[in-house]
This record gives sequence, C-alpha cells and structure tokens, in this order.
Amino acid sequence: MARRRRPKKRINKKVALIGSGAFLLLAGLIVVALLHFGGDPSQYIADGDVALAEQHYELAENNYRRALAVKAKETQIELLFKLADVYTRLDQWPKVRASWEGVLLRDPDNIKAGLAILETLYQRADSQARIGWKAPDLWKEIGVRSTDLLAVAGRAGVLERGKAEWEMEGLAQAVEGQTIAHYLYFLRGRALFEQAEMGAMANTNEGLEAAREDLDRVIALAPQDVDAYWYLAKVAVVAGELESAQGEVLARQRALKQADEVLARAITAATDNPKAYLNRLQVRLEAFQRTKREPSATELRALEEAYEGLVQRFGDDADVYTDVSKFYWMCCFYLGSAQGEANMDKAVRAAEQAVDLGEVVVPGIGCETGDVHFEVEENIANQRHQQEGERHAQ
Repeated sequence: MARRRRPKKRINKKVALIGSGAFLLLAGLIVVALLHFGGDPSQYIADGDVALAEQHYELAENNYRRALAVKAKETQIELLFKLADVYTRLDQWPKVRASWEGVLLRDPDNIKAGLAILETLYQRADSQARIGWKAPDLWKEIGVRSTDLLAVAGRAGVLERGKAEWEMEGLAQAVEGQTIAHYLYFLRGRALFEQAEMGAMANTNEGLEAAREDLDRVIALAPQDVDAYWYLAKVAVVAGELESAQGEVLARQRALKQADEVLARAITAATDNPKAYLNRLQVRLEAFQRTKREPSATELRALEEAYEGLVQRFGDDADVYTDVSKFYWMCCFYLGSAQGEANMDKAVRAAEQAVDLGEVVVPGIGCETGDVHFEVEENIANQRHQQEGERHAQ
C-alpha cells in the first residue's frame, strides 16, 4: 500500500474572491503610508519583531508600517515581506497580495514575490477549473507572469535552482527537487492549454502546440511529474476534437490513442504514484462519452478490475476511492436498474472511505490535486437521496 502523504498548507480560499484591482489599490495605500509615519525605523522594526514573536499581530503590523518610512529600498522590501507574514496570520489575504505587489513595485525582478503571486493565482484558477468555472483572463495572466518570471530567472541564472529557495510560508510546498524552470514551464503550459480549450486564443492550434512544447520541457526536466503527462494527454485529446470538427473522421480515435500512450508513459515513469493510473483510467472512461459509444458489460468489468487493483495497491489514498466512487456512479447509468442499487452502494461506500481518509497530496507540480471533501460529501448525499427515491418507488 502507498504511504499516506502529509497534507500541505493551503492558502485561504478567500484569496480566490479578490480582484487584481483591489490588490493594486492596497499596494498603493502602502506606498502612501510612507508619507505619514516618522521616528526611528530600526526601533519600529525591532518592536515589530517582538510583537510578531509574541503573536501580537496588530501591534506588529502597526510597527512595520511605521518603519516603512525608511528610505532604503532593501529595508522596505524586507518590511513588506514581514507585513505579508503578519497579514497571512491575520487571514487578510488582500493585504498579503498587496504587500507582494509592493515588493515588485520596488524590485520588479524579485523572484520570491513573483512566485508567491503566481502561486496564489494558480491556486485560484485551479480551484475554479475543478468546479467547471472558465476564467480565460486569469489563465492569461498566469501565462504572462510565468513568461516574465522565466525571463527574470534566466537573467539571474537560477532556472535550475530549487524552487524551495523562494518558497513562501503558508503556500503550497515545493515538490522535492523541483526547479524554478520546472514549475514555471508547467504553469505556462497549463495556462496555454486552458486558454486554447476555452477558445480564448486567436489561434487555438498554435496555443495547443505551444502548450505541448512547454509540457514536453517539464517532462524532460522531471520525468515523474504526473500532472505534466496529464495535461499533455489533454492537449492531444482537444487537438483531436478540433480535427474531428473539421471533418477528419479518424482524428478523435487517433487522439485518444495518443493520450493513452502518453499516460502509459506516466505510469512507467511514476510507478508508485496512484494518480498516474487514475488518469489513464479516466481517459478511457471519457473515451466512451467522446465517441458516443456505450461500453459493454465486459468493458466495464475490465475497468472495475483495474480500479479494484488500485484499491488493493493504494488502499490509503483518498483520490483512489474518489475515482472508484465516480466509476460506480457511472455504472448505474450504463448498466441500468438491474445492477443499479448494487453499484450505488459501492459508490457510496467508496465515497465514504475517501472522506474518512481525508485530503492527500500526490507528487506533482506542488499544488493541490483536489479537495475531495466537499465534492465527495455532496456525492454521498446525492447518491443516498437517489437510493431512497428508488426504494420508495419499488
């Protein structure tokens, strides 16, 4: 069985509700504050450090803001990072972002602040994507910022350095050994894919090709990055759909085969990562919908055996049980009422097991692979409601 992985710290979800305009406004307010405070900055900094250590966060904030009157840009940057730390502890995420923007106003090449902002943007976009929200402008900003930071890191000669050097406390922890180049190429590759899939680019095919190039770079840098293979497979599927829409009869089947081959490579490269196997099974399930072909009982039984094998091998991984639950839920529709109740029971049991195991993290780009709690608990409620309805109908 796979070893349960330690959950990562996660940014408060309130950050996902804040617009860039508000961040920039708050950043401006911090700059204006320079004109209103005086005194000895070094004493304010020392007092702020003491207050922070004693968890008097409002007092620490007040002292650090007063110390911003110092003229040295380097000290201002240090203070803005201190303020970001204070606001993180106070759960004031708009001000956290404003502090990082304030750093970039003083030092546009500051990698630590640039990465912190990118991580919050990515977590926001990823969360929205998981529930089906389309945010092309947000993905575009992620792509632009990733490109800019790649240039900054390239000029500084740190692309091959570990991302952990610039990691901010309170954000997703970097994958062990993950480099700046690995992280930024992944973010840009996914951002390009998301925009292309939404039809938010002038030339969708060029966007998909650019995404493919970035994801290939990620795999070359980190062959065990399962997420990179996943989005590379999705690039192939979307490209096939475009060709199919243009009249290429066999394009969809070719694309699905190509996606399956990509995900097979992921399994070879990351044999101990359950997500590699789950991704391949998911694409196989989606193939029935894309080709509008109903699976046979034999095909579903083969898939069931594959899921059962994953439960045996990765029995302490919540993601495995989440996907097993979704599989049995799908079987209820394909196999009809004859096996509906049995499959519904299996779906509910798997979902409950996922909730009991809680949230887990699998190796990847260093961001959450999914908060299973809300989705699974909602599925359990829906499934139980349907079960009760079917029993009453009988």
